[in-house]
Amino acid sequence: MSNWINLVFVIDKSGSMYNNQEDVVNGFNSVIEEQKKNTDGRVTVSLFTFSDKVHDDYLGKDIDDIGKFVYEPDGLTALNDGIGHAIDRVGEWLTRWRRCKR
Repeated sequence: MSNWINLVFVIDKSGSMYNNQEDVVNGFNSVIEEQKKNTDGRVTVSLFTFSDKVHDDYLGKDIDDIGKFVYEPDGLTALNDGIGHAIDRVGEWLTRWRRCKR
């Protein structure tokens, strides 16, 4: 498929982000709303959040199925785990997708 964008978000949900809650939610929702206007291909979204654990919120979800972002920071910060996990999961997903398209 040509003109396919997969937006990948790795978002810190640790307690230290509590004062930035509104900025994170508004920023995420702004990017999603702007990309929903993209009529030149397909847009999917992969979202990973982390505090003391990493969560796969969604992987390759169609942008039209993305609702408003619910964001409640708490816990500790596992930044390296969050980024590494996102890279691994998106890589695995893209590999499976490529195999299916052959």
